[in-house]
Amino acid sequence: MCVNKYSVDADVNALLRQMAVTCPEKITWRDDRSYMYANVASLDVEAKEVQLVGYIRNNYLNTKRLLHLTGIEAQQGFKIKQIEIVQDPCPLKLSKREVEKVMSTSKA
Repeated sequence: MCVNKYSVDADVNALLRQMAVTCPEKITWRDDRSYMYANVASLDVEAKEVQLVGYIRNNYLNTKRLLHLTGIEAQQGFKIKQIEIVQDPCPLKLSKREVEKVMSTSKA
């Protein structure tokens, strides 16, 4: 005796319909924190220093915060010594109003 009878086609259609109407939830941590797409420019193991080059997204980094590096086994946060803002090699064309909006929402 089979209690759970189902149709493969009906189940697949129901699954696809559910996937089509489901919207992903917004990632809330990105609103409050900055994150960086970076490459390691230099690594000095003796001095325990890492120099990163990349793009900071969302908010500006603050030198008073600790930094977590993904892929590093240390369970501690790294202290930011210095942040340099350089000319973007691929700049966006923003109006003055858009630049003011970005700078006013920064939580630096």
